[in-house]
Amino acid sequence: MSAQTTAAREPGTTQELGVNIEGTLDRAEQLAQAGADTSLSNEVVRKPGGPEKEKERGTKPWLLSGPLDLLFVVNIAWPVVALFTALFAQSAANQAFGFLLVYFVIMPHRWITLPLVFADREKFSQRPAAYLAVLAGVVLLCSSIKLGMQSLALLVAIDYVWNAWHFAAQHGGIFRIYCVATPEGRATSGRMEKYLLRAFFLFTLLRLTGMFLPDGSEGWLAWATAVGPYVAMLDFVALAIPLFLIGREVVRYQPGHLGRLLYVTSICGLYATLLLAIRYDARALIVGCAAATTLVHSSEYLAIVSWYAPKRGGFKQSKVLGPMIRSWGVTLVAFMSIFAISAYFLRNSEYLPLWLWININVSLLHYAYDGMIWKRPKKKPTAAAA
Repeated sequence: MSAQTTAAREPGTTQELGVNIEGTLDRAEQLAQAGADTSLSNEVVRKPGGPEKEKERGTKPWLLSGPLDLLFVVNIAWPVVALFTALFAQSAANQAFGFLLVYFVIMPHRWITLPLVFADREKFSQRPAAYLAVLAGVVLLCSSIKLGMQSLALLVAIDYVWNAWHFAAQHGGIFRIYCVATPEGRATSGRMEKYLLRAFFLFTLLRLTGMFLPDGSEGWLAWATAVGPYVAMLDFVALAIPLFLIGREVVRYQPGHLGRLLYVTSICGLYATLLLAIRYDARALIVGCAAATTLVHSSEYLAIVSWYAPKRGGFKQSKVLGPMIRSWGVTLVAFMSIFAISAYFLRNSEYLPLWLWININVSLLHYAYDGMIWKRPKKKPTAAAA
C-alpha cells in the first residue's frame, strides 16, 4: 500500500494518514480535567487554596519537557515533513517513510487506546458496562457491513468523518491542556478557543475531503465534493481564526506561556498552510501537509499517553504491566514496532483484507473510547451539598 493510497483514505492525509481522525476527544476539558484521577502535576490540576495557593503553584509551560514537547507535541519539524513529502512524493525514500508513518505511528496510536481501557482495572471498573457495550456495538456494526455489503466503502466513509472530528477535538484539547498549566488559563473555561479551533480544523478537513475522497467511498462522501465550491468562499474567513488566536496569545504573552504559544502557532500554521494549498490547488503541497497532519496528530496523541500512562495506579499495580510501565520508552517503541513488522509480513498475504477490517474496528473503538476515558468521573454530591 503506497503512502499516497493510504493518504487518500483519511482527512488528515489524503486518508490513514489520520490518526484518527479519532474520537470525541475533548482534550480541552477532558484531558485537562484528568488530573484528579491521573495524578498529574499540581500545576495542571486546580486545587483549593485561594489566590495565594494558585500563585505558589505557578506555571508549567511544558507537558513532558521543553525538547520533548517541541518534537512530539508542538511538532516543530512538520514543515520538513511536508516539504519532503511534497518534493519527493514518488521516491523510494518517501514510500518507506509512508510505510513507517502508517504502520509505526498511526496504527499503534489507535491500538494503544485498547490497553488504556481494558488493562487499567481502576479505569475499567468505573464504567465496565459502557465499555463492553461500545465494543459490542462497533463489532456488530463492522460485521454487519462486511457481511451485508459488497465493499467496506460505508465503513471507510464513517471512519473518515469520525476521524476528522477526532482530529479537531484532539488539537483543541491539547491547546487547552497547555492553557490550564497557567494560572490565567485555569481561571477561564476556554470555550471560545475550543469552538474556534474546532471550527477551523473541521473546515480545513472538509475542504480537503472535497478534493480527495477515500477510495471506494465516493457514493457516501460525494456531498463533500458538491459543496466544495460554496465552502471555498469562506476560506479567508476561516483563516482569520488562527490569526486572531495567535495574535491574542502574542498580546497576552507572559513568562510560562511559551508552550501554549508555540503549540497554537505550530498547529494553526500547519492547517493554514494546508488550506491555502487547497485553495490554490498546489497538489504536491496538499499531499505534504496532509501527511504532516497525520504525523502530528499521532505523535501528539502518543506523547499525551506517555504523559498519562506512567502515572496511572491501575497500570502500576499490574504484575504484568507494572514493569513495562516503569520502562515506558522501551515498551512504547516495542509496541509500535509490532505493527510495522506485522504489516511488512502481511502486505502480500491473503489475510491482509481481514487485518485491514480488524483495524477499522480498532479505529472506531479508538474514536469512541477516546470520548470516554479522558473524562473525569462525575463526583457524587456530598451530604452537605445535598
